[in-house]
Amino acid sequence: MERVILVIGDTQILIDAMEMILASEGYQIVKADYDNIFDVVEMHLPKLILFDLDLRFSNARQLLKALKKTALTTNIPLIIFSMRNNDLGNLKISKSDLVFDKPFELSSFLKATAAPFFDSKKELRKFN
Repeated sequence: MERVILVIGDTQILIDAMEMILASEGYQIVKADYDNIFDVVEMHLPKLILFDLDLRFSNARQLLKALKKTALTTNIPLIIFSMRNNDLGNLKISKSDLVFDKPFELSSFLKATAAPFFDSKKELRKFN
């Protein structure tokens, strides 16, 4: 089974750290920015999407909604990373499977990223 994870965002330090950690765990990492998400998904067919949410980016919420409404991505588990004190209540509209506040615990992150590959999306929700 391909263990492909798509990492989306523009915080390069966080994305590089995620890539290093996940690659060391045997995952294939592909990256996208807010402008090329769907092209990258179509090319690589990831099993999990990690979305580094930057609420300063005006289209972030619309992209999250689109990820869950588009046939190509609707069934791919989606984990959002967001800074503490952001308005996470409004993120419920994204229908994400999990939201992590930054900074986050590495062990919880690794368990959550493994869940879509070995368990159901229902199993992923227990990390909320």
